[in-house]
Amino acid sequence: MIKNRNMVFHKSNNDSPSEDKGFRLPEIANASLPTAGTAYEGMIAYDATNNKLVFCNGTAWETVTSST
Repeated sequence: MIKNRNMVFHKSNNDSPSEDKGFRLPEIANASLPTAGTAYEGMIAYDATNNKLVFCNGTAWETVTSST
C-alpha cells in the first residue's frame, strides 16, 4: 500500500495476490468541501456525508452520475 496525504493506493504483490487493487479518493464531509473555485477545478473527492463521488468544475461541486 502506498499512502500520501490525499490518496491511498492499493496494489497487489507476489506475496498477497488477493490484496485490493485501486486507489481511495479523499473522503470529505460535505460541509468541509473547500469553496469551489479555480484552485480546486478538476479535484475529485468522495462526499462522505452523502456517499457520492463529486468533482469541482471551477465554480461548483457537482455529483458524478452515471449515464445509460
